[in-house]
This record gives sequence, structure tokens and C-alpha cells, in this order.
Amino acid sequence: MKPSLWCTLAALLFSCGSSGRADRQTDAATLGPDASVALVPGDRSLSVSSGGSVRRASLHVPAGLSGQRPLVVVLHGTGGSGDAFSASSGWRARADAEGFVAVFPSALQHCFREDTDFDGVFDADESSVTAKWADGKLGSTEQPLCSAAQLAALPGAQRAAVDTETLADDMTFIAALVDALVASGGIDRTKVYVSGFSNGGNMAARLIVEDANRFAAAHIAAGFLLSPARPTPARPVLLSLGTLDGPSLARTGIIADPSDNLRALPFGPALLSEPTTAARFAGWQSSLGLAGAPTTMAATIRGIDTLRFTYAGTAPLRFEALVVNGMGHVYSNGTNHPVDIASLAWAFFAAP
Repeated sequence: MKPSLWCTLAALLFSCGSSGRADRQTDAATLGPDASVALVPGDRSLSVSSGGSVRRASLHVPAGLSGQRPLVVVLHGTGGSGDAFSASSGWRARADAEGFVAVFPSALQHCFREDTDFDGVFDADESSVTAKWADGKLGSTEQPLCSAAQLAALPGAQRAAVDTETLADDMTFIAALVDALVASGGIDRTKVYVSGFSNGGNMAARLIVEDANRFAAAHIAAGFLLSPARPTPARPVLLSLGTLDGPSLARTGIIADPSDNLRALPFGPALLSEPTTAARFAGWQSSLGLAGAPTTMAATIRGIDTLRFTYAGTAPLRFEALVVNGMGHVYSNGTNHPVDIASLAWAFFAAP
């Protein structure tokens, strides 16, 4: 049985001074299953008691909103936080421009092991303590959590950084967070979207597959579909990917040898024949129940060449893969890379 959705929300309200966030005030409330979060304009830090842990998120509400507005849940990558991703992703500016609410949850710090050198053995130095979403890979045989003995052997500061010794129930946490925001009365529950980067992209994929009734569409940036389930009902999905994205180049082809890694993904129709990418696209086709070959559209965005592969179903159902030539493993925001991915993802969400 999933943990109760009862949650405790502590909202820290910010007013803007010369530093941008000054004179922080605290407004705490204990809320039950029908909890709601007041949509006060500005930036707020939320604390949510979920699954035995205190979970955190950063909420951004533009000024001047009225009626029911869309909500975008934005998920950071490995080692990130909601606060940091709120500042760097570009979604706050997009929310202000388009008039929707954005929330940026934080993953818990896990200790886990990973065979980073692909030798089939978890070596003593192949363990990490960092923020990580339970995306379907974390806690599996491929990425197991550290044992009690391994946790005890960690240096003191590293051991203290671990938030949980068991796999976090991120599905319940995010569901509780979304439901509390919808319960405010200011969110259109038919227009709740999720965007995630890397490990957060994997988590966004899991959410749109396993909790499709709560989300209207998903954007996965440099992430993978790890769930074999089919969403009911099926939802539109956008995948964005750079041709120099490291995780997409690693261990490609049919030879299980790191020397087989690609220097870059093909930019053009040949991408559909690259084995790992072809399987990635086919996974979404199968999950969403889409058939047939994609249409392809080329466009130049702020001087960068892009290709969009679209697998269409009965509108609005579709899977689109936006491939950005020369982009690495980054959630592009117009500054760290010329492409502003938040604006493109929002256009996908808002399309009829």
C-alpha cells in the first residue's frame, strides 16, 4: 500500500529586495488529504512530509494570475535540487511570459552503486551519494542501493548526507504535491504537465506512463523510458536530445565494448538507423500505441540546426523527438546553449 497522501506543508514566502530574495517569512500549516497550497505570487519553498521523509520543492507563481491556470512540474537531474533548477532551467521566465504555475521538486539523497567501468563488477569505488529520482533504474540490480555495511563504511560527511536508506517513493511525493496545488482551485487539472532532465527526464517518463491520469503531457530532456507499461490514457510526449549527449553515445551499437561508443549521433535520417536511438524511439512508439514512420522537419533555432521527428496518432496524441545538432548533456536555457528548451517544451504542451 502506498504511504498516505497526508502531508505537512511549510511555505517560506519571499519578497524581492536588491538581492532578489530577501526578508524571508515563514507561514506553516498542517494539511490533510484535501490539502491545498495557496497560489501566492512570487517564489516559495514548500516542505512536504511524504513517505516518512521531509520532501522539498520550489514553487513559482507569476503575478496577475486569475482563474485556473496550467501547472508545469519540472524535475532536475542527478545531483541537482528544485531550487537550483528553478534558477537555471528557464521555466520561471516562461511561466511569467505565458501565465502558468511552475513547481520544482527536489529528489532525496541516495547511496547507490553503479558499474561505471562496465566490467560486470561493482568495485569498492563505484558508489555515489547524491540526489537521485526513483526512475525505475535506481534500486534495481543495475543501480542497487548501498547495503547497511556499505553505508556504515562511508566517510562521516557522506554518510550524514544520505536522506534515506531505502528507495524513495517519488511517485507518491509528486502526486501529493500536484494534488495539493490543484486543490488550491487555481490550477486546471486537465493542464498539468511534467518536464525533466536526465535522471529527472527518466522520472518524467515514468510519471507519464504510470500516472497518466494526473498529467496531460510530458517533456523528457536527455532521458530514457525505463517503464515497460503503456500509459492509460496515452499522452503526448516530447523527447529533446543533443547529438553530443554523452549518455546517448555510451555503449551504442551491438558491441559491448566502451570503444564502440559514438563520437556523435547522426544528424539526419540516418539517426533512425542508429540501433540505440532507434530502440529509444520504438519504445515510445510501442508505449503510446503509435504506428508508422515519422515525418521529419528541419529548423534553425537561434543559429542551431535542429530536426524534429513526429510520430502522430489521433490528435493530440503524438511522440516527437527534437534533435539538436552539436548539443551535449545539458538542459539548454538560451545561456548555457542557444536553444531555450523551456519555450519549445511549453509550445508542445500548449499545442491543441
